[in-house]
Amino acid sequence: MGKLALLHGVWTELVACGARFMGTPGAEQAVEVITRYLQRWGLQYHCHEYEYTSWLPGDPPRLAWDGREREAYVMLGSPGAQAKGPLSGTIEYVGPLGIWGRHDWERFALVSPQAELLAYIAGRQAGPAIPQTLPLGCDQVLYLGIGSADVQELLLAHQTGRVVTATLEANPSFGAVQIGRSVVAELPRRGDRLVIIGAHYDSFWNTAGAYDNASGAACLLSLAHQLRDGVPGLNVRLVWFGSEEWLLAGSNAYVQMLEERGEVPSFMLNLDGVGRGDVLEVWYGPDPLLPFLRETIEPQAAELGVATRYIFPPPEGSDHAAFYRAGSKVCMLTFNDLEILHRAEDSIDEAKLRNMQKTLQIAQALLDRLPHQEL
Repeated sequence: MGKLALLHGVWTELVACGARFMGTPGAEQAVEVITRYLQRWGLQYHCHEYEYTSWLPGDPPRLAWDGREREAYVMLGSPGAQAKGPLSGTIEYVGPLGIWGRHDWERFALVSPQAELLAYIAGRQAGPAIPQTLPLGCDQVLYLGIGSADVQELLLAHQTGRVVTATLEANPSFGAVQIGRSVVAELPRRGDRLVIIGAHYDSFWNTAGAYDNASGAACLLSLAHQLRDGVPGLNVRLVWFGSEEWLLAGSNAYVQMLEERGEVPSFMLNLDGVGRGDVLEVWYGPDPLLPFLRETIEPQAAELGVATRYIFPPPEGSDHAAFYRAGSKVCMLTFNDLEILHRAEDSIDEAKLRNMQKTLQIAQALLDRLPHQEL
């Protein structure tokens, strides 16, 4: 089987698992797909288990104002409503809400006639409604996410003094502590420098996540096949992380274990989100890593016809963040595709597949130069 056929095949199998939300059959099926290929190629692997508090989105929320129901999603990590039954009140502007330390959403409060805070309604400044993971500390009040058109409507109402009365129904809930799994493959050791290449296999509950992040997980499987004899000068470990969408639960637990063992890698390469665009974003840190990255990536990008954008410090929104906090040098490769992020429309697409091939070529170039680079 050729490289492209293998890449397309494993990607298709992962997407066919459906939504791979933590604790669901889809997530378990994804682990089975990954481990089956590793077994077929004779690679040693194990599953790193970790605990997390489960959470369920409940029934699709219902949000309406001005006689029209709006598209809305419960935000991941939101508690349920304090009151039973539909909530009703006026919508008041609050201000920005930071998501993953990178995106500013606009936030509004749903306030009862008795001036009681009932819920928050937040939305991004561009694009349709999506669910997103709430920042830490947002676990006391119900949160819903809306699209930018509805955000602009509410902002205009705030600016003009128009009172908007809304009704809301939603029933997310926290559950029991469960066990999650990340898959760890050990390549044949051919050097002392520990390098970890990672990708998360989970998705949100409402999407099969071809872009986020079956694409990265499939690229990592393709690398496992290409690198099954190891990388000269390096000790390479491949990790498919679970529960990335749940505040990086899988990678946080894995890095904690590495710190306890004194095995924090010198470098971590993260593959997360290979979308349809023509701009490769390189999230990296610390800043002195930039010359090495540019010297390695730019010739490949020029050959592939890819524009690049280097972002420092690396945003918190993916598994590299756990390693960066532990002292590793990190690099994440992504073709961001925010239009379909966390939406059902995130499906198999030939443009994504082409960018997956480009991602693999750039990842291979980084691995080729790493043994000869003082980091």
